[in-house]
Amino acid sequence: GEASVKERFIVDASEVKSVLNDTYPVAKKREEMSSKKGTTQAVVDDWETLVREMIQVVQSKQLVPTMRTQYMRTAFQIPFDATV
Repeated sequence: GEASVKERFIVDASEVKSVLNDTYPVAKKREEMSSKKGTTQAVVDDWETLVREMIQVVQSKQLVPTMRTQYMRTAFQIPFDATV
């Protein structure tokens, strides 16, 4: 199988939908990162590659956000009685 890779990039909460819909302004964000002091070209290139790969995976596998809830059921019983 494929090796697990745990690379991450930060996305503002307001931009998550645009990332999932492939409307995320990668070029604009790249320019913003390049203009920041202390950011190397290699870091910017790696970031852009990661973002584009992630968007491609979301599209190719048709991934959609889901939410799952979990609960624990509690039952109260009278001692020495099997009824609930």
